[in-house]
Amino acid sequence: MSYKFSYLRCLCALSLVALSSPVMAQGFFGELRERVGTAVEEHSANMPVLNVKQIPQSADRKFADNEGDAAEEESVPEISVDDLPEPGEGPVVVTEEDFNAFQSLFLKPWQRKEIFDIRNFQGDVYEAYIAELRAEREREAMQEALKTDQEEREQRSEKVKPPEEKRYIHLQGILYTSADQWVVWMNGQKITPEALPREVVGFKVYESYVEMRWFDEYTNKIIPLRLQPMQRFHIDSRMFLPG
Repeated sequence: MSYKFSYLRCLCALSLVALSSPVMAQGFFGELRERVGTAVEEHSANMPVLNVKQIPQSADRKFADNEGDAAEEESVPEISVDDLPEPGEGPVVVTEEDFNAFQSLFLKPWQRKEIFDIRNFQGDVYEAYIAELRAEREREAMQEALKTDQEEREQRSEKVKPPEEKRYIHLQGILYTSADQWVVWMNGQKITPEALPREVVGFKVYESYVEMRWFDEYTNKIIPLRLQPMQRFHIDSRMFLPG
């Protein structure tokens, strides 16, 4: 026991002497660093090489540098519902063997099955996925229509509504000779093929009636209608009246 204690005491003394001199300390730590580096290299060389089977990636995927950073950001193309195939009709994107190459530690088997079905365009899960995308598109279209209608209402509220007598389309008479030769009296104006009111779109004249699309500037809408002589149309109520 005394021999071992004397040996350790001598070793500590030599270490203190070595560390007290800068030159000796530099040589001591340099040799220690070389020995550690050699041991790490030998350990790395003896490690087995693992051949990991990779899941094939789509050729359409693109990667972009984020301002020189090492991290790469994946750019996913925008998908349209109309471009997606119907259930069971799409090509096989990834085989089941490749998909199951790595087992998940977090997802349950039925969750992985749903992901596999969506990626390969098949199964009830994919049908529900397509239905949800189409419903989302319909909701967005409805919201856009409501927004446009609200904007039109706001613009209309800012406009001054024309007087009540200007809200009628009154056909007084028709003088019909042929499809290219006719005269129509409407709202107290004489209308010919060469002189049409700016509110009238697609004006067609027949012997006993006229067809047109009337653009109402106040509501910003086009109203299709057919009028006979001595007949009036009220734009706001959409009612036909005699006289």
